[in-house]
Amino acid sequence: MKVSRTILAALCLSAVFVSCQKTVETESVKVSDIKVEPVEITMIPGENAALKVSYVPENATEGKTCKFSSDDVSVATVDAEQGIVTAVDTGSTNIRVISGNIRKSVSVKVVKDNVTSIKISPEYTKID
Repeated sequence: MKVSRTILAALCLSAVFVSCQKTVETESVKVSDIKVEPVEITMIPGENAALKVSYVPENATEGKTCKFSSDDVSVATVDAEQGIVTAVDTGSTNIRVISGNIRKSVSVKVVKDNVTSIKISPEYTKID
């Protein structure tokens, strides 16, 4: 597919109008693949993570959009436009990334935050 841009200029000299038109044709470059990072995420409930999408080739001019969705919103949700993942509850799910006919997946695991102890140093403090 060729994309054409038209540049139009007008000049007024003593009530005489002169116009010039130039058409520049450029080749459009379609997205052939996408890369999503990270491909695996381990999170705790309430935590957020951003997915980054890169388009291949880098100079692509056509098809640079994608949508995000979660297979299980009880485990993790995702903003459909921005790709921000939010952990909801423990479990595993996949986040789907779709750009045209290209489909990728990100594995999400949500685990409990298991803090079993806290050590304070020094062990003894005198308070006056």
